[in-house]
Amino acid sequence: MTFSVLLSEDSDDEEEPRRGGSRPGKLPNIDRLAGFYAELFYRDYFSASPTYNGEHFRRRFRMNRDLFKKFASDIECHDPYFRQKADCTGKLGLTCYQKCAAAIRALATGSSADDLDDRYRLAESTALETLRRSCEAVVAVYGES
Repeated sequence: MTFSVLLSEDSDDEEEPRRGGSRPGKLPNIDRLAGFYAELFYRDYFSASPTYNGEHFRRRFRMNRDLFKKFASDIECHDPYFRQKADCTGKLGLTCYQKCAAAIRALATGSSADDLDDRYRLAESTALETLRRSCEAVVAVYGES
């Protein structure tokens, strides 16, 4: 099944549920230490002396690091959702690398949204939104062939 078929089946003109913000009965946001985990991810795979070598990266993400960087750059240029942004308090959100790593890991290994929270610090709703938007971006940027 192609990405566009998967995406079209999911977009049946349903109204998107309201996400984020304050509302009665909503629990406070969990501090997932996203910045700390972004730094760890960078050190593990992309620093001058990474913890894990290219073979580890390829096994975990089914691509080499250079292709991952190209993918992340292309996706970030296509969809502003993937750019790191600050919230109203000035706290930085998830990095493009965190979002792309989560999406690729989910597709490459079938990781659950809960597992992605453990590894990349994405809430379940964010992990699913990231996966959906990355699939849409792949079709838009690279085509369906």
